[in-house]
Amino acid sequence: DNVQIGSGSFTSFFSQLSQGVCPVIEEISMNHCGLIGSDMDAFSLFLLTPFAESLRILDFGNNIGITATLLQFFQCLSECGCKNLEVLNLEGVNLGKEVISQIVQWLEKATLSHFHSLLLNNNCLDESCFYSLLKGILHSSIHDMNVLDISSNLIGELNVKIWEQLVYKHSSNSLSIQHIDFSHNPLTNEDMKIISLFLQNHI
Repeated sequence: DNVQIGSGSFTSFFSQLSQGVCPVIEEISMNHCGLIGSDMDAFSLFLLTPFAESLRILDFGNNIGITATLLQFFQCLSECGCKNLEVLNLEGVNLGKEVISQIVQWLEKATLSHFHSLLLNNNCLDESCFYSLLKGILHSSIHDMNVLDISSNLIGELNVKIWEQLVYKHSSNSLSIQHIDFSHNPLTNEDMKIISLFLQNHI
């Protein structure tokens, strides 16, 4: 929560990380710090270095200026060696369908055996984004999650025919989620029936 020091000032900081200034850094928490595209571009390049391999926690929530660079961020996250990553927080950042698609590719491609918390609340996610995310998690290497937060989004009016393909499709992944938060979404009783069936069959 240091919004006064953003606007590109972290570009140099992340560049220094790429040079090994903190070679075993585990946590980057910059929630509401005014990050912009150049900052995230520099961080994405850091992800491709060996110095990012110890990362466990990434929190870039509430930085509205990073949306345009998230495609590259997730591309680099998919390619990096962050096998110890546990937490990703992108709350309060608008995520379009292209970004969600890239997130799903990361979920399905990366080694995420330690990953347990994904916070995507207040991201303007709609039904199709929610569907894609759940499908990606089922096809990922994630087994046990503490938190999946997709609250305060635009998820609702679930298409029964489309969701049946996911609800009743067998998954080889054994998935456990302790806490799912989908509060403050325009869900209906019919939507909750579909979500309940999904949880019953897969979680």
